[in-house]
Amino acid sequence: MKAQAKIEFLVTTFIFLVFIVFISKFFSDSVSKMIYDLKMERIKTKAENIIEILACEKGIPENWHSGIRHSSISRIGLASDKPYVLLEEKIEALNSNCDLFSQVFDVKSYRLIIIDEDGNILLNCGIKSYVGAHFERAVLVNSTELKKAKLILDIWW
Repeated sequence: MKAQAKIEFLVTTFIFLVFIVFISKFFSDSVSKMIYDLKMERIKTKAENIIEILACEKGIPENWHSGIRHSSISRIGLASDKPYVLLEEKIEALNSNCDLFSQVFDVKSYRLIIIDEDGNILLNCGIKSYVGAHFERAVLVNSTELKKAKLILDIWW
């Protein structure tokens, strides 16, 4: 009788432990996925806000590209007087100082590219990655003439 009770106790304990391990694994996977989804949603929101600021705003101050101290620049915008029409001078200024983008937008892991309709890379900041949020906007670049281009931002954590 005692031996049978011990066997029943061991079997019941084993089943209980298997159940606890299964439940904890299930919740652990669910929590990990929720944390990943939350991070991804934050990254997407930040990337979308940044690309809209770059494409639609002039920056603060508006002439940030004309040799002003970096500490006095609070926002970078590439737009001219019209949204989605970017100034080539601002693109060149940012291309020659990519760290400014990272400082102003508080982003460490990113890639920002502007490619014109002929495939010329007008701006290339950051490093290439395949993880994170990817946003593209069709823009016009105002140089000697208006050119179609793509503003591309990849951002990750």
